[in-house]
Parts: sequence; C-alpha cells; structure tokens
Amino acid sequence: MQLDSQTLPLLREALEKLEEAFRGLPTVTHPDESSRLRAVLTTVAERLQDNYPYFHPLYAGQMLKPPHAIARLAYMLSLWINPNNHALDGGRASSAMEKEAVAEIAAMFGWSTHLGHLTGGGTMANLEGLWAAGRLTAGAMVVASDQAHYTHQRVSAVLQLPFIEVQSDEKARMDVQDLNRILERGNVGTVVVTLGTTGTGSVDPLPEILELQKRYGFRIHADAAYGGYFALADNLQAHTSVHSKRCRASTPSPSIRTSMDSNRMVAGASCSGILPSARCTATIPLTPTSRQRSSISGRSALSALAPVRRP
Repeated sequence: MQLDSQTLPLLREALEKLEEAFRGLPTVTHPDESSRLRAVLTTVAERLQDNYPYFHPLYAGQMLKPPHAIARLAYMLSLWINPNNHALDGGRASSAMEKEAVAEIAAMFGWSTHLGHLTGGGTMANLEGLWAAGRLTAGAMVVASDQAHYTHQRVSAVLQLPFIEVQSDEKARMDVQDLNRILERGNVGTVVVTLGTTGTGSVDPLPEILELQKRYGFRIHADAAYGGYFALADNLQAHTSVHSKRCRASTPSPSIRTSMDSNRMVAGASCSGILPSARCTATIPLTPTSRQRSSISGRSALSALAPVRRP
C-alpha cells in the first residue's frame, strides 16, 4: 500500500489507554452509524483522489508533505477529547503539553528562557508578530523584500500598518543597499527578514541587517518558515552550513530580544506568542515529514519564542 496505514493499530491502543481515565463515568451508548459513516468516508476518499501524490518521497512539485505518523495519530487521538487551550478548565493536560512543546522548540535553538503558545497556523503567528510591531512602533512602517511571503503585506493591511517593499538582489535576497536607503528616510518600525523564500529558497542577509539594526533601531521579524530547519541540520554543504551558523549566532544578539514564529505541531496546531518588549520576531518551521525527522512532530507556527534578556 502506498499510503502508510501500518500505524493505525497504535491508535486503538492509545484510545484504550485514554479510556482508563473515564471508566468511572456513567456508561455511554454510542449508536451504530457505520453504514452512514462508511458512505461519507468513501465519498471523501474518492474525491481526495483528485490530488497529486504529495506524500510520495519522489514528488517535489509542491511544498506539501504529510506530517509524521505520530502527528497524524496524536491529532486523531486528541479529537476524542477535543480540548481547548484557551484556559486550564478547557484543556489542563494539553495546556501543559503546549508549554512542554514550546520549551522543546526553544531548546533546539539553545534557549532556556522563552515565551510562546500554539496558534492555528503561520499566518496567524505572523499576524501576532506584526501586531506586536504595530503596538510597539505605532505608525511606523513594516518593510519586507519583494520576495517575502505575500502574507506580510496582507497582514500589514489588515492591521492598518504602512508597508513598503525592498528590492531584491540578483540572488533574490533583500538588497541591503536599498534597505539602507529606505531606512535613511526614517519611520521604519519593523524589517521582515526572510530566511528561505518560498519562491527561490533565497536567504536574506540577516547578519548585515542586524548591523543596520544597531544604527537605526528597528525591530526584526525573521521569517524562517522555509529555512529554519537549516539551523538544526548537521549534514549541510560547507557554504550553507557556515551561513546557517552565522544567522543562528547572530539572532540572539545582546543588542536585541528575539521572538520566533513557526508552523503546525504534533496535534496539528501551530505556535504563537507575544513578547511585549521584544525587538525581534521570527518564523520557524518544525514539520518533520518522512524525510525530515526531529523530536517535534508536525508543523508549528511559533511567535515570540525567545531568550528574554533583562535590560
């Protein structure tokens, strides 16, 4: 079978374990709706056949890949309870796991002090990061490369933040000279730095932009939803590895406070958060697929995960 189904028996085992906590409750009788459910599921399966084989390891036409098996199973398991992490009374266990997941992501980047929470996706995490920018630098512009993801411009419009594009260079990276010209005009509150564009995979020159930050004092929103994995990979080619280490070393600079976003998690969620005093936000992917494994399964959008430095 092309689609992975060999892990499904593990879901039944996990359900039986989950059931143990509720055996003292009054008995619930579940109606047999198998025939109706079968009809609906069969119809859905037939309609989903109208897809390209995103799951196949040889398919590279889209960025779409199914999450790791543990992400699928954990997501399905959680739906039998369907907790809500808006408050502890809506999800005690899942709220605790949320904090643990954020801490594990922080540890991947060597941070022991951090702040974050789960959201529904990378767009919402970006929205929170730019919302913080708007609150901290009211009326100031958000600037991003013309190769940055379109959501930054759209989110800025939703938040009624002035937005301007920076030209890209011959390698589709943010042109630092054009950025400097824009900064010289003043009123720039946040610079979106893309560490791996969706179009070409180009990495904006973060170390150079951090140098400009020292001069002009703007906030940085580093969108690493595409390239964030490279900070964790240990099998990169020499040039990529050196650049990745430079970016990683530059981000937790003493002159800034860093916060981070990323994109969907073990239970199919995402991460976001706000550091009111943060001078830098970032977007980082944690979506191990069959070809990308790590200690966090799924994809997550994490905003404001950062080392918090005291003034």
